[in-house]
Amino acid sequence: EGYASIDALMDDGFRRTRWTPGFTFPGPARRSGLLGPMTAIDHVFATRDLRPLSAFVASAIPGSDHLPVVVDYALPLTPRADR
Repeated sequence: EGYASIDALMDDGFRRTRWTPGFTFPGPARRSGLLGPMTAIDHVFATRDLRPLSAFVASAIPGSDHLPVVVDYALPLTPRADR
């Protein structure tokens, strides 16, 4: 429900650029055994006037139980009228 509420107003940059789910949890700090991340619970949201160019799940950060999500965006050429 929380994701859908935000997604109705903004775009998930990873989902717009990739067809893979982008699993980010659990990261190495929480993982037990050999299984890697199995859930996509980390997202990068932006307004729809920003266009995502690429996205990826980055390598683990020491001590974190999530993997970071990185999204590169193109800025709009013209400013928004409501600002």
